[in-house]
Amino acid sequence: TSYLMTDNDEKEENVVATKDFDRYGDFEDISYAYELADSKEKDRVLEFDENSIPIAPPIKEFEPPNGGYGWVIVVAAFFVHVFVLGNVYSFGVFYPVYIDQFHATPANVAWVGSIGFFMLAGLGAYAGKWADRFGNGLIVFIGGALIAAGYLAGSFSTELWQLYLTHGFLAGIGYCLSFIAGVSVISQWFSTRRGVAVGLAVAGSGVGQFCFSIITRILIENEGWRIALRYLALISIVGLSICAIFIKPLQPYIPNNHNESTLKLFYQWNFSNLYTGALFSSLGLIMPFTHLPFYAIQHGISYSNASLLLSYMGIASAIGRVALGYAADHLGKLKMLFLCTFGGAVSTFCWMACVSYPSLIIYAIFYGFFAGGIISLMPAVSAELFGIQKVGSILGLLYTSTAVGNLLSAPIGGYLFKVYDSYYLSIAVAGSFMIIALIFLAIIRPPLTNTALTIPPEIHEYDHEYSPTSHKDHKAIAIEVSNQQIQ
Repeated sequence: TSYLMTDNDEKEENVVATKDFDRYGDFEDISYAYELADSKEKDRVLEFDENSIPIAPPIKEFEPPNGGYGWVIVVAAFFVHVFVLGNVYSFGVFYPVYIDQFHATPANVAWVGSIGFFMLAGLGAYAGKWADRFGNGLIVFIGGALIAAGYLAGSFSTELWQLYLTHGFLAGIGYCLSFIAGVSVISQWFSTRRGVAVGLAVAGSGVGQFCFSIITRILIENEGWRIALRYLALISIVGLSICAIFIKPLQPYIPNNHNESTLKLFYQWNFSNLYTGALFSSLGLIMPFTHLPFYAIQHGISYSNASLLLSYMGIASAIGRVALGYAADHLGKLKMLFLCTFGGAVSTFCWMACVSYPSLIIYAIFYGFFAGGIISLMPAVSAELFGIQKVGSILGLLYTSTAVGNLLSAPIGGYLFKVYDSYYLSIAVAGSFMIIALIFLAIIRPPLTNTALTIPPEIHEYDHEYSPTSHKDHKAIAIEVSNQQIQ
């Protein structure tokens, strides 16, 4: 219960709505917000326990523009995905070449791409905070510079461990900075069209995978893998520098006055389950991006045609991200994430039956479609469940869950292939991981309308500036609002 202290020191019971904090955020955040909103009324003191959210004072919710310059942000973020994830998901084109060049096992070579995948998400919490603090555009540019430096240094490698440090670790840091800064800014500009906006932006990764798989293959076949890396370095720094110019956050940086840590999100039911579901999903999701071309080569398909499978997967992924993002705005983002994960699991198990080139094309298309939905919906689901304030920090922390999966997925597939001389067990394990992810996604509590913080238009006049209305009038308004919301 909370109370209102008047000038006459009369204790008047105020209205309190008790809600599930797992759905609305941390108690400390909410109490601090009300403390700020109430700072101008010195004689009013709110006291409430950790199981309740006060109705009053009214706070007008921030409403993103859902258009305007937001569409420029979407286009810029689209090309960030083209240059970052297009390179990441095309590693499978380098994979057979590195095996042959360095006379290494598939499992050992898989670590090159896996380290890059790991760094893409492993520094997510820090990258998100840096984007919130220093600006998304600057972080995108720094990321592009590191990608270029990693590729350029990697082109001079003579030992496999050198590729771990350059093509894997250094470029991976750049992947993370540019990707997190590029994807987290979109949710600030959209609410009602967030699924479509995010879907359009992340469709760039599918388009990038389609284009870079072809470009990389042509460069390797005609110039060699070293020259190919140098061209990719130039493309990355130029492209991401242009994107950085147009990317701007909508909301100013809010200093952390309470020195609070985003790690407290793990105490929330929804976040902990979404985090765990993303972990197991990534353990199965990443394997085909590395192993599919080599799998095709093992079944007698040429290197050129095997590399094209990643292009088919990429274009299907682009379509899936847009189509499923649009569907998510109408059917529910969390529900669509579950359906996409289910589709990815089913298509992964079907991969075991694909041995001819036409069947592998069909698999690549279906898997790419659902995988694109999984990747594109994660930012939208995160914003829907946890809000858009400091979304970079929250999304960055969430993406660290995929870091372990990104690191281990491809090597697990390589080691199992080495032990059993077959990809069947590797594929079965990947599909099983995605089934486990479904369990955790299924127990997430769907987002509800935040009635406790919804303020009807008729009392928005009290926002920020308090009128000379008496305390009893404020209390009457709060009681009326509460009764309407409960009904």
